[in-house]
Amino acid sequence: MKFRWIEGFMVRATARQKKGNPRGAIEDFDRAIQIHGGYFRAFNNRADACLRKGEIDKAIADCDAALRLHPGYTVALLTRGECREKKGDLDAAIKDYELACACAT
Repeated sequence: MKFRWIEGFMVRATARQKKGNPRGAIEDFDRAIQIHGGYFRAFNNRADACLRKGEIDKAIADCDAALRLHPGYTVALLTRGECREKKGDLDAAIKDYELACACAT
């Protein structure tokens, strides 16, 4: 039953983000995380919404949380790399991209 609730919030959040409403998307990702704090995809998706909103440090924190829950999660590594690149930390970004490549093989 919980899973259906989570997926409802996840799908609506994605639609909100596509419509240009990252704040609404973040609210839905927050709800999904409240229901199931171990749902690593919700952390990564919220990170992406934060990134689009310009909240880079929050996005990195969510990527870190996703990676603690699911080490080697390639999508979170790529998202975090993009965040670090936007912050100008190119060495850290490259490291994340290299880790993502290593996980994909």
